Amino acid sequence: MNLHFAFRLFAFIALLTLLACAPEETPAPAIPTPAEPSPTAPQPVATPVPTPSPTFLDTLPLRLEVPRPYPQWARRARIAGAYFEPGEEGTYEARLDALAAQHVSVVLADCPLGSFYSAWADDAEFAANRDLIRRVTEGAHRRGMKVVLYLTSLEQIAEEGATAGRNPAGAHPDWVQVSLEGDPLAFSDISSEQEHWLEEGEIDVWMAPRSGYRDFYLSRVREVMTSGVDGLWIDVTYLPESIGGHEGLWPSHDPFSAEAFQAAYGLELPPAEDWDDEAWRKWIVWRHEDLRHFLLAVKDEMKAVNPKAVFFEENWSADGSGATTYGNDPTIYAPLSDVATGHEIGTIGDRMDRGETGMEQASLEQWQAFATMVKFARGADRGKPSWILTYGYQPDDAIRLAGVIASQGANYYETRGPGMADSVGQDYRRQIFGWMAAHEAEIFDLESLAQVALLYSGRNRDLVDQGGGEPYKVEDDGFLKEYRAVASTLFSAHVPFDIVVDTGLTLDHLRPYRWLVLAGVECLSDSQAALVRDFVDNGGRIVLTGDAGWADEWGRPRQTNALDGVPAVIIETVADKAGRRQLLGALDGLPSLDTNAPPEVMVEVRGGRRLMTLTLVNFGREPVSDLNFELRWPEGQTVYEVRWTDPEGSDGPLEYDLQDGLLSLSVPKLYAVGLVTIRF
Repeated sequence: MNLHFAFRLFAFIALLTLLACAPEETPAPAIPTPAEPSPTAPQPVATPVPTPSPTFLDTLPLRLEVPRPYPQWARRARIAGAYFEPGEEGTYEARLDALAAQHVSVVLADCPLGSFYSAWADDAEFAANRDLIRRVTEGAHRRGMKVVLYLTSLEQIAEEGATAGRNPAGAHPDWVQVSLEGDPLAFSDISSEQEHWLEEGEIDVWMAPRSGYRDFYLSRVREVMTSGVDGLWIDVTYLPESIGGHEGLWPSHDPFSAEAFQAAYGLELPPAEDWDDEAWRKWIVWRHEDLRHFLLAVKDEMKAVNPKAVFFEENWSADGSGATTYGNDPTIYAPLSDVATGHEIGTIGDRMDRGETGMEQASLEQWQAFATMVKFARGADRGKPSWILTYGYQPDDAIRLAGVIASQGANYYETRGPGMADSVGQDYRRQIFGWMAAHEAEIFDLESLAQVALLYSGRNRDLVDQGGGEPYKVEDDGFLKEYRAVASTLFSAHVPFDIVVDTGLTLDHLRPYRWLVLAGVECLSDSQAALVRDFVDNGGRIVLTGDAGWADEWGRPRQTNALDGVPAVIIETVADKAGRRQLLGALDGLPSLDTNAPPEVMVEVRGGRRLMTLTLVNFGREPVSDLNFELRWPEGQTVYEVRWTDPEGSDGPLEYDLQDGLLSLSVPKLYAVGLVTIRF
């Protein structure tokens, strides 16, 4: 019911009540005396106006206000990699034909500029690669595809026995990152068993982002953009704590970095790894800022040549500790409208399995971890497209990876580990990309309708977990343990939720949500605490778990909790059964989504103008039959059509029932992935 109408109705009833109860006047005395009420006469009572039950569409208008800064082709991208090399020009036309036939819309083009320093330093080699990419781009455009060029950044590889001019460590030793112990990050003893892209004898050199290398690199980026590519995908922008068998590196302690850190924080570089040292903690955070500074300069060079080009920085850490140990935090780009992340989200086999296992043996918990990382990606990209690079094994597990990605409106980069230019299979790619192309508006153009937000804090990942926690193993770590436990609980109970990152977070970002969960968010700044208070003051509700709010943004203990006095549901931990029950029992006032689907079936709710979808992903190995769903529907809102489609070829209407504000429907059989579309 419209709130203004409800208020007027309530006021009218109240007025009638007052009139009915008014005393009768008599000629004398002059001051009227109220009549005695009859003991048997019924007294008029105002009927309370019922509060409408919440529905998933309640916050849709707020969702439709989310800006979408990247072009539509990038938001609807179906991505495949391809490696091109000078001297092989006779093959690329046929390869582009094959990619187009597989319904690829974006070619992630790689060449020697993606790895080898000589391709950057030698003018003739650089020109040959640039011209090759120009021809590839022209050919892709003729076939209706876009080209985004893969480039290395801070890692440069020199071939074994390279002369000084072809080895950056020899030609420019002052450009090289320096470890905590003062050693240059230049290694020739890393085998392909340790890092699959390297061969023993090759010289793996890591460049300092504040050194003279920066100007050299930016000048080459400007030149390569004259090839006409539609965007850049920048990889290995890292300050690696470990590589191969080398550990505890914690770069970079070069003089350029020391000067920049001093200017930013007024501190000397910390001499040793010491998490109790405030200088160390600030330096850990500054490394994120340092790499952002470098990448923004790269993006600006790209835009100077082609303002319409799109920019992606590749990042393998997702929500795990890699952002702490390698320095590049994908959440730091959340407030930026023109920097998105290409998220490399590995499987339980990771890339070293060379495609031999993928997610074939994944447990439900591991599948939910993968889904959490994809949700994190959407939160970190905040309205921009999320391109997800992952590594399937066989169509059976790859289609589920694709389904999770599609369920979040993210973009699937299809390949098979460990390479970026491989495929699970041409038939599989044609099937999954063909399905996505046929339903791109329903997959890519909608917004989440979740009304629970789970807060992700990079600062807590850094300072609480201190580099601990792996993508599929976080049980021993404070913040990640609580955060992942909440996500798993909500997935299993089919409670739709989003992950919101704290970088640049505002009240407008939180308005669509009824609940905000701060799981183990121990470090909380005064401004972040004020934002949470504003959220509660505006009708939101919060859940606090673990030690949420007991430290400031640098990990310094607080005498009084940052959220002292704020109404909250407080749970000691969600990592046990009692805590999970407490969490689910606390989340009241949410739209109902009743289903007989088992926990192995992931359910995501999204919506747009006149359209709602339910995306289903079956993590089990057997099909699930007769899945029933019942959800609260807005009063007076007509449903025109409900349909079901899946990559296996099903595409047709579903029977449904709409009575008393409840929409009921049933899916006869779910194999791996499917989409319910509700048009209203």
